[in-house]
Amino acid sequence: MSEPEEQPWPPVEHWTDEEHNHGYTVVTRGGEEPVGLVEWHREGDGWHGGHVGLDTDPEIGTKPRWRVVAGDLRDGTATLAPSILCRACGEHGFLRDGKWVPA
Repeated sequence: MSEPEEQPWPPVEHWTDEEHNHGYTVVTRGGEEPVGLVEWHREGDGWHGGHVGLDTDPEIGTKPRWRVVAGDLRDGTATLAPSILCRACGEHGFLRDGKWVPA
């Protein structure tokens, strides 16, 4: 997938749609396995980003926790469960096979 003209900060590692409106940055602790991601989506002229913590991270205290049910976050092929909801704007969808699918 090509890169958009403008990116959120920090830059998106994996774009999940062709329009560059959704993507994510993998979160690791010390270069280990992923413990979560920051999901980015375009909202008007700006960007929203939210932490999605994985159920494999023993140090995370937030709920809900998501799990990788297929694929790998690091190569952009992951499927997560449950769905992802932005509390700020209401954007709601799924990460399936590395692609954003609106709810």
